[in-house]
Amino acid sequence: MIIKTQEYQWLEELQCRLALTKLEEKEIFIQRVGFEGELEAFKLISEYKQHDWQLLSGLRFTQGMSEIQVDLLLITQVGWVMFEVKNYDSNYHYRDGKWLVNGLPKTRDDFAQLNRTLAILKNVHQRIGASGELSGKLLFINESDTVEIEGAEPALFIKRAKLKDFMRRLGEDCLNYLDNTHQIAVEANWLNAHSEPDLHLRSLTDERYDKMRKGIYCCRCASFHIQFERYHICCESCGAVEAAEKAILRTICGYGILFPYKHLNTREVYSVFGGQVQYRRVKKILNKYFQRNASQAGFINPVKNFEYQFGHVKFHYNDHL
Repeated sequence: MIIKTQEYQWLEELQCRLALTKLEEKEIFIQRVGFEGELEAFKLISEYKQHDWQLLSGLRFTQGMSEIQVDLLLITQVGWVMFEVKNYDSNYHYRDGKWLVNGLPKTRDDFAQLNRTLAILKNVHQRIGASGELSGKLLFINESDTVEIEGAEPALFIKRAKLKDFMRRLGEDCLNYLDNTHQIAVEANWLNAHSEPDLHLRSLTDERYDKMRKGIYCCRCASFHIQFERYHICCESCGAVEAAEKAILRTICGYGILFPYKHLNTREVYSVFGGQVQYRRVKKILNKYFQRNASQAGFINPVKNFEYQFGHVKFHYNDHL
């Protein structure tokens, strides 16, 4: 499963409540394009891969002062294949160690990034005694082939049109190996268990919090023009109907994303509703869905949006979106 980065979730939540700065608008665009590319790559590789292979996403590891995030990692009988996904729609040209974007120099070298990630991942590969080899590729996932590469090792990159054929050949290579499905699962479980959390979380300043719009916004169109009933809310802008408990829970999750370093204090969480929801109802939902902090007042903040934290929960009132 591909999960949005905390930065992307933070920017999305903020965008619904406050005008983004020019820099934040650029950042959310980059995050959106990257997420869509990884989502598409995950879907295609999942479709082409053999059932006993493991496909992992969003792994994060550190080595000294260096930190990497692995977009996608495929574990097979012959080893690990790491994919650094690029979802480019501008004209990119690589030649003899230099990148150009629409004719202008590109500051970051994608191949240097690939090699840096592989170097740290190699240490992880060796640490757990993984079977097989480790390799890595830049995966250009956009359907429009706007990337031209000259003078680079062909084994270091692959374009979308060649992905299916690459996966087929990888499957043929695996036929020469003994079945090690158990080992593949063990390695995947270890990697998921030891993947490190993102320690560079963005947090909203109190000044910007005071300026942002309070209340519940529509889950479909993000409008704040809603009619609040006992068991549901109805958007006056688009007509979407959502369970009231779900809307309150979704709003609490959004608050937690904006303040990832804070515990969920009932009084502070209550403030984000702008008086739209009674204090005792906010307190009741916090008690019902969140774990109390044993050492401090308040509840543990999952720092995840509603979809990732409570998307499986069924509510008494069904949405009509």
